[in-house]
Amino acid sequence: MKKGDLFYIFSFITFLFVRIYLFLFQNKHIYIRGILIHHFYIGLILFLTGIFLFKFYQTFSLVIFGVGAGLIVDELVFILLGGGLTPQYLSPISFNGAIVCMILLFIFRKKVVSILME
Repeated sequence: MKKGDLFYIFSFITFLFVRIYLFLFQNKHIYIRGILIHHFYIGLILFLTGIFLFKFYQTFSLVIFGVGAGLIVDELVFILLGGGLTPQYLSPISFNGAIVCMILLFIFRKKVVSILME
């Protein structure tokens, strides 16, 4: 399997899992000291971890990198529009924006992985 495809497959699986999970269990949130932690930030940590580990563990890093990218892409439009709670996250604008971001990620998946390999 090509590296760009592996990256995208894990991004897409993560995106689907998160959307389905949050649709079914709408009131499950992560709070740390009273602050709502969006999965965007967890994705950012995983994304950066994948970048730092890439030179040592390429395949594992692509999986971590892909999961992180899926979490980021899923909530990117939602956060750019001001965030909020589950009803805003499940709104058509947030969902359609996430779909557009996933399509862009698919189009540029090989370029993203080639940047990592430099």
